[in-house]
Amino acid sequence: MRINRKNESLESTLPLTISAQYGLVKQNSFFNKQVASKNLKNYILLRKGDFAYNKSYSKDSPYGAIKRLNCYPKGVISSLYIAFKPNGINSKFLEIYYESDKWYKEIYKRAAEGARNHGLLNISPHDFFDTLLKISTSKKEQEKIGILLSYVEKLILLQQRKLNDLEQIKQALEDYIFPDNNENRKLIFNKNKWKHKKIKDIFEERNIRDGKENLLTVSISKGVVPFNSMKREINSSSDKSNYKVVKIGDIAYNSMRMWQGACGVSKYDGIVSPAYTVIRAKEHENALFYFYYFKNERMKFIFQKNSQGLTSDTWNLKFPLLKRITVLTPENEKEQIRVSKLFNKVSLIVKQTGKEIAYLNLVKKFLLQKMFF
Repeated sequence: MRINRKNESLESTLPLTISAQYGLVKQNSFFNKQVASKNLKNYILLRKGDFAYNKSYSKDSPYGAIKRLNCYPKGVISSLYIAFKPNGINSKFLEIYYESDKWYKEIYKRAAEGARNHGLLNISPHDFFDTLLKISTSKKEQEKIGILLSYVEKLILLQQRKLNDLEQIKQALEDYIFPDNNENRKLIFNKNKWKHKKIKDIFEERNIRDGKENLLTVSISKGVVPFNSMKREINSSSDKSNYKVVKIGDIAYNSMRMWQGACGVSKYDGIVSPAYTVIRAKEHENALFYFYYFKNERMKFIFQKNSQGLTSDTWNLKFPLLKRITVLTPENEKEQIRVSKLFNKVSLIVKQTGKEIAYLNLVKKFLLQKMFF
């Protein structure tokens, strides 16, 4: 049933927008500003449980997005949206149906192509409400499907909260264990003080060239990984004789992105592009400890300050510059190992939780594909 209810009495002053990912959300939260006009009287008034169709299309939502108002008791939307409420159908079931792509075909048959250049599908309210929904008419089946998908969504939400908490814990550990801008540390494991060292006294550059090993690459999120795992095309020549050798336990970093944290401890023997820098820890130094240290925001800022180049696109931190940087570090390798093990444990839990969320999203996607025609 279509909703034409205007906000004439200013029952709500909360402008909403539709996000394909997050649903109906506050404009201020989504755009970091209010894009609605100051006069909200001509906006459509939504109440909790009402639906809205945003005809704006994108790569992820080629036929727009239809979302239910869940987060707020009421709100207002632009008259460009089509608003409606369920009539004789389970509301949660309908919400789930519109998360699938099974309704796209009906929109495709009715939407005119002419307005696509303006970012909107040219489909009238009459044509939208004329679309056919191939769904179960059994109220019990609708309810069961709604309960099942709600359970999966709740699991995803709980895992996402867990992931957010873990990332905050990891950030707090970084803030407490590694020195701040005044070189103070809030969390101290033992009485041994950390001492200043230049990176040249901790690492030495590995500058061996060889084109016969497996090709590796470095990313900010994954560290050092086989190049073929990134699903990218190899744009370099077949002659890799000038490529740099990487050994297991070495730190390899992108010289132009070290200030963004593009580094990793290699689990592989291989080679990397000459644009990268490869360093190996000296005796009694723990490379994994320094990997976590170098990913710290304070260290990334130091790397940025010491990089050469006029703009961020040209900033470069080769080893001759890196080695001159002084860091405050445990002199005792055992403490380095202890810290690295702690961060490694937390990182593994974060990674596993992310995998669980991805798996649950696949389960949800599978159910959406199989439950509707």
